[in-house]
Amino acid sequence: MACMRLPKKKQHAKIFAWLRDNYNFKCVFFFQILQDSLQDLSQQIIDKASGRDLDTLTEKDRQQMCYDMYRLYVIGNDLHGVASTKYSINVFSKIFICKVIVQALGLFEETKGAANEKKTRSVSKMFEKDSMVLFHNIREQLIRLLHERGSWLTTVDSLRQSLKYMWDLVLRIEIPSKSIETAFIGYVRDELKTKLQTGLYDVLLIVYCQCHNQFGSVVQDILSALAFKALEKGQIIPTYGYQTQEDAKRRYAELLSSVFETHWKGMTDDQMFQEAIKWTPFAHFLDMFYQADQHLGQESGLQLIKAISAVEDRMNQLKSGTILVKDHSVICANFEQFEKLIMLMMKKDKREMDPTYLRQLVDLRSKELQAFLEVYGLVTELINMCSRFEVDIVALERKHRSLQNIHDVPIAHLCTPGKLDNIMRPEDYRPVVAAFDLSPEELDLLPQMKHCSTSLVFTNKWDSTGHRMKRQKERKLSVSETFEHVWEQSITWWNTIKGKIKQGTMTFQEFDKIFGKHDCQIIETEFNLMEENGTWIKERMAQIQLFRDLENCVEGARIILQVVAAYGLNGDFKPIELITSVMKGTDIAMNALDQSLRQICSILGGVQEKHITCLREFINCEPLILWLKESMPSGLKELKVFVDLATISAGEGDIEIAKVRCLHSATTGYAPLIFNLNDEYRLQRLP
Repeated sequence: MACMRLPKKKQHAKIFAWLRDNYNFKCVFFFQILQDSLQDLSQQIIDKASGRDLDTLTEKDRQQMCYDMYRLYVIGNDLHGVASTKYSINVFSKIFICKVIVQALGLFEETKGAANEKKTRSVSKMFEKDSMVLFHNIREQLIRLLHERGSWLTTVDSLRQSLKYMWDLVLRIEIPSKSIETAFIGYVRDELKTKLQTGLYDVLLIVYCQCHNQFGSVVQDILSALAFKALEKGQIIPTYGYQTQEDAKRRYAELLSSVFETHWKGMTDDQMFQEAIKWTPFAHFLDMFYQADQHLGQESGLQLIKAISAVEDRMNQLKSGTILVKDHSVICANFEQFEKLIMLMMKKDKREMDPTYLRQLVDLRSKELQAFLEVYGLVTELINMCSRFEVDIVALERKHRSLQNIHDVPIAHLCTPGKLDNIMRPEDYRPVVAAFDLSPEELDLLPQMKHCSTSLVFTNKWDSTGHRMKRQKERKLSVSETFEHVWEQSITWWNTIKGKIKQGTMTFQEFDKIFGKHDCQIIETEFNLMEENGTWIKERMAQIQLFRDLENCVEGARIILQVVAAYGLNGDFKPIELITSVMKGTDIAMNALDQSLRQICSILGGVQEKHITCLREFINCEPLILWLKESMPSGLKELKVFVDLATISAGEGDIEIAKVRCLHSATTGYAPLIFNLNDEYRLQRLP
């Protein structure tokens, strides 16, 4: 029988029903199904919490998640109530139930808190059971369970099993809410610490020395603190046959030496440093044996000195800026432990340090590292831009490739290291990147160059300027020459056309030379590169579209005026005449384009190339048209009679019949123009 992955409500209901109906069932197999189901449910909650940014949830999604988590912890609480009455349910299953409840409750609080300004009375009514009251109840019941089932701490085996399979299991619970996690883990940790302080210290020390690697960081920290307290105050350690307290103390010192030697054996300097700020017990070793390692064995004492030296070296490198990037990353990831070690050493040496100094120092180096990473990306773009024509970038490319992996590179090789003591306002500090031998002025230009490099118009100008400068120099350009000549000329030109377009003084003829016939979407993208969301962009795009519409309409307008001239029409065709006069010379400024022409464009929008061809033929056939109008004043009726007579006269000759049919088809198609066109025809009535 396999555990099915079911929706939360149904899965809880299934477990609830099973507990209710099988409370005397003691099959281990079913208990495994229960634990697997709960573990799967727990993982679903953690996945939900880690898979999205709660602050960006829509109101609908936020309410749905709140409801799901509320339903989950309420049903879970009912499930826990039933499980508490079933003595056949083992302690691990009860812990798993509490785990799911606390996790669901944590995600509920976190989701609700992500938009607490949106809380309303109706939302409060929806969640009738107070989450924090339920949280405190579950926490108290869990502590009671741990005290009842995990109270056998008098032997090494009982203490180890109680810690590993109960307390450590609870203290490793991952909770989506930081505040809930702090309240939960902190409370359980304090309860365990109090409980262990009432036990036998020799048992505790043996478990610590023999089994410390089996526990999570919280239990390790508690055991370390109590173990060193026991060692420091030898009088509280039972002698158990030893002659003096000093003998007992020496015995546990030997155990601790064994722990240290085993854990640190064969480590390199890098490994020792990383382990020192990751291994929780190291702070206790440092506090106990710094400059007083007489209780440690010779080998462990030497290892401790090396580990302390490794930490001190990184501190000095952090000050000077010579720290490796990988070591800085380790410090950032374990800052609290690193700070704790440094402050302990300062205290032991009777030296003082501003509480914020270390944080500021680490942040200073972080700024330098971030500045380098940003410049590295910009230099990548510089190399790409220089590759568009001949530039001597061999040295720059070599340096760029060598810095692809900077884990083992000192930060001082990337940036000129700042001295924290000389910086008045660390928050305003601007690092100087020195890795690429570019001047500060050139570095300042790189962000703008990257921005402009995405513009088709700018890169066209960049390319033409670069090739022209190369021909003038008759050799490859240097990087500095590229900045001085190619960049300066290109950006000056770019700013000039940007100003003319923004003000609307650029003519359409000049615009077409620069931008070509790209579609409006590409042109709008170019404009946004000039000034993102500029208030002028919408107006310019409308003018460009109108001008293009006019270009499409001008042929239609010209052929209509030819019809007007050919047939002597006297109607109002001034709008048509206006379009042709405007488009006679296309060198018109954008802001000078008459917006009233838009209405005329809408009238002529339906005139297509086939219509223009037809009108052109209509003009060419003027003699025939005039003859038809004069011969058939009644229009189509007379045409029909004429066609019938012509057909009879044609006899059976194929050619004559085809001529008649051709005349009939053409005349019928052009009938509105032939028979309805008069001297007073206007633009709106023109077919």
